[in-house]
Amino acid sequence: MVSILVVEDDLQINNMLLEALTKEGYLVTPAYSGSEGQLLFELSNFDLILLDLMLPGLSGLDLLKIIRGEKSIPVIVISAKEQVDDKVELLQAGADDYLVKPFDLKELKARIQVCLKRHQTSLEEKTSDKRLNFEGLMIDFETRAINYQGQELNLTPQERRILELLLSQPKKVFSKFEIYEYAWGADYLADDKTLTVHMSNLRKKLNQISKRPWIETVWGIGFRLISLENKK
Repeated sequence: MVSILVVEDDLQINNMLLEALTKEGYLVTPAYSGSEGQLLFELSNFDLILLDLMLPGLSGLDLLKIIRGEKSIPVIVISAKEQVDDKVELLQAGADDYLVKPFDLKELKARIQVCLKRHQTSLEEKTSDKRLNFEGLMIDFETRAINYQGQELNLTPQERRILELLLSQPKKVFSKFEIYEYAWGADYLADDKTLTVHMSNLRKKLNQISKRPWIETVWGIGFRLISLENKK
């Protein structure tokens, strides 16, 4: 049974989510503060987390950073904040999705299903290789580790899936549609900044373990990996 942690201090909303998601067959655990959410997160294994931002004890953003520092579990943020900057900040911090209050339960259920499906489906199921290796940058599907010359890379689920796709065919230029469809399991919208934010974040993390550039933007087409061998 899929286990969901709901971190929401509004009693009415928390109870509504508990009842609605339980009817869908999910095992739901409620938390009413950031501190309680952190404690439950550290004590139990959840398949997905619904996270409010304005929480007593520990803010939702701080809790998200703690979660991302330990696991790649899908996190859907539910908040009254609807400004673009707020959404960008959450995506950069590692949120998988963002839903603005008030929200429709049908939409939430659909987003949960997409997140769970995306998280469970990996490139490992599409290839017989146990590892992908590109000039020292390696993904090990058995250990789930991503590293470069022994330095481990900590990525969000979407960042990981973007990198998996690029590594699967290093010479290919992947379109934004192909990348978004693989990483998010949905059609790409031309005005959606989500992919841009995640790609920028992935580049920064890759640059932290190596000063060399890794991802090339092919203007008007998409992205591909940069091979130093071809530049010699």
